[in-house]
Amino acid sequence: MKPRTSLCSVGILSFFDGLILPLLLLTVFTKLGFFNTSSAKFYFIILGLYALAMTFSNYLTQKSHNDLTIKNETFQNIGLSKTHEEQLLQEHVEEQKEWEKIIAEQSTASFYSIYDLAAIILGYFTAGIVLYIPFYLLQQETALITAYLIGFIMIIITGFYKAKITSNHPFRVIATSVLYTTILCSMAVFIIHLMN
Repeated sequence: MKPRTSLCSVGILSFFDGLILPLLLLTVFTKLGFFNTSSAKFYFIILGLYALAMTFSNYLTQKSHNDLTIKNETFQNIGLSKTHEEQLLQEHVEEQKEWEKIIAEQSTASFYSIYDLAAIILGYFTAGIVLYIPFYLLQQETALITAYLIGFIMIIITGFYKAKITSNHPFRVIATSVLYTTILCSMAVFIIHLMN
């Protein structure tokens, strides 16, 4: 079992992963002119469902990882000598350990308590709240541009942290998130433009 990532780290990583959907929703709502009290409720309902879905997904992923066991397989049925059996068993054990090491490096946390799950939900939900703040203070188009700026700044800041935790290159982590966000939001604008 790998060491647990702190609750703060779990929350920050969830915040990073939770930035894309809110930016997409805000883009769609702005371009469609949907912003009012009802759309705000709809936005936060979608955000809440998204946070719960991602939390459940992360929980199942981690549970699956924790259920991995190294099995002591024997190779007697295929007629190998004792030396070859031991060699193959050792290779199998080493491969399993290497695989678990890779999974451990890519996993963001070990989720064993309600606090871990709450940290994930809070991380995803907080990302959406932070990006929604400009819409309380500014006109819609200006608010959307401000939300983009805040979102990309947060992606950069939390991206460096995620890269450190997952042992990935910061540029790859940040560039991937920025690229996904840009493509999704651009596609949304393009589709809305075609519909109008």
